Amino acid sequence: MSDVHDRSAVFALDGLDGLDRLSYESHLTQCQRCRGDVEDLRDAAELLSAGIELPVPISVRERVQAVTQTAAESLYQDQVPDADAAGGRPRRRRWFG
Repeated sequence: MSDVHDRSAVFALDGLDGLDRLSYESHLTQCQRCRGDVEDLRDAAELLSAGIELPVPISVRERVQAVTQTAAESLYQDQVPDADAAGGRPRRRRWFG
């Protein structure tokens, strides 16, 4: 990065090490714009990482469980071989056609 002002996001996310970090910290003491950018970016990162957890409504949970159960039963039925009425052997399922 050529412009020191472009380093606000990297600094805010602890992406600068060693001399780069010291140099940018020195720049922050003189640049109000970058101090504001770093503060805003850190606030945004904190909000994004907070992970708001909301309870799932019972109606949604019941619908998901019903769909999952139906899909599982359908999968199981597709895997259980049908007995061939004439020979008593399991009928093979055709995948193509």
